[in-house]
Amino acid sequence: MNKFVITLPLLALIACSQNISETPSPSEDIIQSKDDIFAINSSLPDFFNCMDENLIPIISAHRGGNPENSILGMANTLAISPAMMEIDVASIADGTLVLMHDDTVNRTTNGTGPIADLSRTKFDALRIVENSKVLSERPPTLEEALTWADGKTILQLDMKRSVDYDDVIAAVKKAGAEKRVLFIAYTLAQAKILHRKMPDAMISVTITDGDKLAKFEDSGIPSNQVLAWTGNSETDEALYKTLDNKGIEVIFGTLGGRNSIDKKIAKAGSYNLYTDFISNGVDILATDTPAAAVSQIRKNGGTLSPAACL
Repeated sequence: MNKFVITLPLLALIACSQNISETPSPSEDIIQSKDDIFAINSSLPDFFNCMDENLIPIISAHRGGNPENSILGMANTLAISPAMMEIDVASIADGTLVLMHDDTVNRTTNGTGPIADLSRTKFDALRIVENSKVLSERPPTLEEALTWADGKTILQLDMKRSVDYDDVIAAVKKAGAEKRVLFIAYTLAQAKILHRKMPDAMISVTITDGDKLAKFEDSGIPSNQVLAWTGNSETDEALYKTLDNKGIEVIFGTLGGRNSIDKKIAKAGSYNLYTDFISNGVDILATDTPAAAVSQIRKNGGTLSPAACL
């Protein structure tokens, strides 16, 4: 089995061998225009299969970009490149579904307290905080995000523990967003529940090794309706080839906390690793720094345009 494990010493070695320090930072070379957006006209399975067959990688912006879980953040990401948006769905006191990652609103807004305790009035009064600056932008509801995303992008819904699947599915159906939304399942049991409740839905399922793949294949969920989340620590080319042969697209994450691959790449200046991951069989790159990944993919001659698959 051929695995590529990310470590800081290895990144430093790559940076030196490629003289990467002379390469401009991606922030200096962001492409401000985009060729296309994910205005899906076919089914999601057909779209993902087409992108895979045409060797077109997909960027998935973790929490939608910056500011996180906001319309502004998603718009900022789309100003750089076509991309999917992973967003977090939570619930406030009256059951309204909103975008928020943390259990409290303290970190990302000018408010305080648990998100679950907020009335709609108090939620609407919140303003997003980025880099200690209070913006005019407020956190959106899921309904607002679904409406905004129509004709622009695919939303990956990461549902918080307090959220009822039925409520989210109802919101997706009300918005007519069934063909432009996929659900994130952290366990196979969750994936089975989602598939039972919404049989045609695309689901991101954790498949990090052969054993998990075998259990998935016994689940009854069609393989063309899943994306395989393969983790955010190491790539596994053998697993990726097996998944590809079964018609399952691969998601790999460079995202995470202070020790994320994104941060290690930036520290070492080894931006070519973004294209290396794709060469190793990654179909969808989930990242906290979409600008850096997009810039390097384009510098190396790659395209992110979905035009051939729309």
